Amino acid sequence: MQNRERRHFTGLAYRSADDIVFGKAPNPVSAGFGVTIGGGQVLPEVDFTLPTMSIDSHSWPDVQLQFQQMTKGVLGRASQLRCLDLGIEIEHLYELTTNPEWGAEITRKVKTIMDEAHRKTDVRSSLRVTVADVREAERPPKMRTGVGFSKVMESMDKCAASGADILTIESTGGKELFDKAIMKGDVPGILYSIGVLACNDMRFLWQHISRVAAKHNVIAGGDSACAFANTSMQLANQNYIPKVLAALVRAISSVRTLCAFEEGATGPGKDCGYENPVMKIITGVPIAMEGKSAACAHSSPLGNIASAVCDVS
Repeated sequence: MQNRERRHFTGLAYRSADDIVFGKAPNPVSAGFGVTIGGGQVLPEVDFTLPTMSIDSHSWPDVQLQFQQMTKGVLGRASQLRCLDLGIEIEHLYELTTNPEWGAEITRKVKTIMDEAHRKTDVRSSLRVTVADVREAERPPKMRTGVGFSKVMESMDKCAASGADILTIESTGGKELFDKAIMKGDVPGILYSIGVLACNDMRFLWQHISRVAAKHNVIAGGDSACAFANTSMQLANQNYIPKVLAALVRAISSVRTLCAFEEGATGPGKDCGYENPVMKIITGVPIAMEGKSAACAHSSPLGNIASAVCDVS
């Protein structure tokens, strides 16, 4: 497999800090039913998941019904509010990626409802599918070979073929070393796990994701350092590590997330990435930041700062 040409960012996408505003990106993207992201307004993106329930062959009809009902509810409310442009995200639970046909079936059903809503109510929507990084299920993890990697790529391919407009992932390459380093306060270990191992994995993974996106003429969105930076934030808020160390990890994590854009991602960046403002300033791509408000996931006083330049919230 030949490598596609890698992009190199040697400067910033903006000439003046005054130009860095929310809702507008130098390199906007269009997705789904005519939704422009980064074109001048901040758009809502609804990320929903299942209530507490098992996902297996017995519960599968109920799982599909839950996703269909949630999609209809969101689009119906959007129509009532005259919110004519929005994004919907299906963030895979592990079972939806380890069973690629399941993830694809949910994608098809949700996209069908979105199409009907567009035709009947003029609500324009786009569908982001975030595939789970199931490669780490094996111990030690096999990041470039094995069943996990095959399932990730098969799921990406099938979801893109089934109606996904934007492909994203929260990848975990390097986390096997990072988890030990962060608990020990091992700064050289943190630097190596994020700056070397994670970056190498990002380059490998996003070459493949970008090819899948190009094959199906969909958007390669972006990645996030959730497994690194957001884990550190939670540990710091529970007083397991110093908050200044968590802040350091957040800054370092920008390096590995940038690799996705060097390998073909075009945004909108994945919502849980607090490093996304850095990505927007360097690359000019639109970014999603609704993760800043996910109280169940992140406890941080910096939400307002993160939202200052978001395009999707």
